[in-house]
Amino acid sequence: MAGMESITAGILAEARSSADGIIKAAEEKAAAIVAEANSQIAKEAEECAAKAEAESRAAAARTESKASLAKRGILLAARQDVIADVIAKAKESLLSCSGEEYFAMLLRLLKTRVRAEEGEMLLSAKDLERVPAGFAEEIGKTAAAKGGSLVLSDEAADIDDGFILRYGGIEENASIEAIFREKQEALSDIARSQLSLGA
Repeated sequence: MAGMESITAGILAEARSSADGIIKAAEEKAAAIVAEANSQIAKEAEECAAKAEAESRAAAARTESKASLAKRGILLAARQDVIADVIAKAKESLLSCSGEEYFAMLLRLLKTRVRAEEGEMLLSAKDLERVPAGFAEEIGKTAAAKGGSLVLSDEAADIDDGFILRYGGIEENASIEAIFREKQEALSDIARSQLSLGA
């Protein structure tokens, strides 16, 4: 019996040793798997953090760009409003000058528009009523200086201010409104440069 117990004890000891080895190998393998998983998790977490940071920077850059574009749009609109206001005030100032100054301005304007042809000048009904003495002679002299002739018409033009020059069947609109429209770009450039100097 003692031999049998000894054999059984040996088998049990060998089985325990083998089981301990298998358990130890399994534990080591499990630890290696856990370590690899932890390493992979850390790597993925790092990649996710880097990706999130890059996306956050890109989103911030997009937001900043949109804000900058919106700011430029607001500033441009405000600047255009100021330019339009400056031009409107210039026109208002021109139209509010006294009768003498107004007709002197018309004569200066005529010098830039008159042709070496025979024609007539038409004024608005309002201006025809307040034409100063000698104005008709002055427009005649101005036209003669250019080699043409010009008379003041009794017919009222359908304008508020300025004048119409009629040469034959061709009319040239020199009303203040038409001149401001014609010179809109140049006037805007002047207003812009004045705003830049004041900025």
